[in-house]
This record gives sequence, C-alpha cells and structure tokens, in this order.
Amino acid sequence: MERLPGGFTVMFDAITAKDADSAASPESRAASNSIGDDGRRVVLFVDQRATVRLTEPANAAWRADGDRVFGEFAESDASTGTATNDSESPRLVVEYLTRLPVDQFLLETPSFPPPPVAELNVVPGYEAVRLPLAEELMPTALAWRPNGDIAIASLKGRAWIARDSDGDGLEDTATPVGDELAAPYGIAAGDNYIDVLNKYALLRLHDADGDGRYERTETLASGWGHTTDYHDWAVGLSSDEAGGYFAAFPCQQDKRSEAAARLRGTVVRMSPRTPSLDNPHRFGVEPVSAGHRFPMGLARNRAGDLFVTDNQGNYNPFNELNHVRPGARYGFINALERSPDFRPPLTPPAVNIPHP
Repeated sequence: MERLPGGFTVMFDAITAKDADSAASPESRAASNSIGDDGRRVVLFVDQRATVRLTEPANAAWRADGDRVFGEFAESDASTGTATNDSESPRLVVEYLTRLPVDQFLLETPSFPPPPVAELNVVPGYEAVRLPLAEELMPTALAWRPNGDIAIASLKGRAWIARDSDGDGLEDTATPVGDELAAPYGIAAGDNYIDVLNKYALLRLHDADGDGRYERTETLASGWGHTTDYHDWAVGLSSDEAGGYFAAFPCQQDKRSEAAARLRGTVVRMSPRTPSLDNPHRFGVEPVSAGHRFPMGLARNRAGDLFVTDNQGNYNPFNELNHVRPGARYGFINALERSPDFRPPLTPPAVNIPHP
C-alpha cells in the first residue's frame, strides 16, 4: 500500500472465533488473535497457522479491539499532502505467512511436444518462421524487452516471457509471469517491468530485484466503461515519445449504463502524470478520436502518425485502416449516442480493406 496520508489507520477484518469453520480444533476456536514482537506481528487464531507481520514502516504497530485488528502509523512515520514520487510517499508493507499445506496435483502433468520450427508464407518482402512454442499460448500482443526476450499477452489471461535457450536465434521456451488477467490485448516491456492492458485497467507487473519473478502488480490507469460482455476489450499498446501509450476500446451496442459505456468506441492517449491522493494512478486517460467499431490494432509510422484498424460489420462490408486525428469520428455511433439530431461529421478511412 503506497502514497498514504500521515497518521492513517488500516483496518483488517480478521476471522473471529464465532466465524471459525468446523475444521478448526475446539482449542483454536476458543482462542483469540494474538499480537507479539512489540506489536509487529499478529497470529490469527485458527490453528495458529497464519501470521501477518509489519515490515514497513519501522514504528507502525498492530493493535486489537476485540476481534478486530488494526495497523496504525504514527504522524512522524508518514508525510502529509500529495506524494510526488515513490521515494517520498509513505507506504505500508506487510507479510502474510501461513503454515497451510500447498495444494498439489496427484498426477504428473503430461508434457506435449512443441510444434516444429517452420517457414511461413506471409506478405512479400518478409520472412517468417514459426517458433517452437506451445500452441495453447493464444497470443494477443507482443513486445520486446531490452535484452531481446519477448513479452507475450495471451487471450487465456496470462503474460509470458519467451527466451532463446540454445542460442539459435529462435525463442523456444516460455515462462508465465502473470495470470488471472481479463483478456489482455496489449503489452509493453522494460528492464524490470511489464505493462499489460486488459479489459478493466492498464497494469504494471514489477520485478524489482530482477530475479524473473514479478512480485507486485500496480494499476497504472483505469476508468473506462466495461461489463461482463466478452467483447469489452481494451486494445494497445502503441507508445509515444513522452513515455505514454495509445489504446482503443471497442464500441457499445447493448443496453448498459453511461458509466459502463464511458469511452467505448474511442482511441485514447494514456499520458504520465504525478499521482495524488485523489488519483493514485501514474497515467491519465484522454480521448483522441471516436466512432470506432472494433479497433483491433494500433501502430505509428516513422513520422509519428497513429493508425488503427477496424473490423467490418453493422452494414459496413469493409475492414478499415484509419488515420487517427484528434477530434475525428470514423462512422460508428454507440447505442447510447443514437438520436435523430446526432449526426457527427464522418472521417473516411485511409484504406478500405474488403472482408474475405
């Protein structure tokens, strides 16, 4: 927990004796949560299997009020006002430890041989080789780390790092570094982080110590509308010179609230900003263009112009390549926008692509 105000209190709802399940022993159900190590450690009573320990700041402490457990900062431990960067902002770090046994599979997971390396026929002027990576990856976005490794977003909700293990120039191993992502359709990679765009937020996976394990997830930007509709994707990521990104959100055709339809059918710019107490996110989100039906690919040319593809449908027989301009609209009108008086000017596509 970061960028917290001075003198704050964090409340944890610890399990109580009356809430204990039948699996707990009678002795543990009669026990209470105990606090030790000068207030730095609390042992949750259920079979004494769980411990929550404060590691930062040095003077924070637990206190108990009946069955509730609180973590408190002293005023001197935290600055007040708006934090300008991570080093100045107070943060609370806790470690949760448990002696519960780890779930284990009883049977060995069968191994499947990777597909063979194969040359592929693509557009003229390009050579393509199929990598020997599992067919189950279902990649939706690719990005290259500074060391040449490939970061991969998967429609199955995972992020992977693919590496060349034998020096032949082809990535042949893939290691999962993030999961439980909601249809990620955008990815970018740095030395010690991976930014993943999924349907509800732009997330940063942190590998602070460089050990290849991404131990922390941070929300960089959010606020656009989405529902449980499978097609409520967020698509990207195309970067700009200021360290920001461009992204796009498919349209809104169903019945939903205005909040759930916010920014649907738009291309947006995600720009770096200074986090504040009101908005702790590192990136702001501003619309650039609208009227997009199902934008699925974004790229900038050498001059810095942004282009976005769009899928055919709704009586439009063509796929489109659109040249994105601030304030332009590209023809699709969301369900909540439709009215006899709403007739925005149409910007035609740069290229109409016949649908097969």
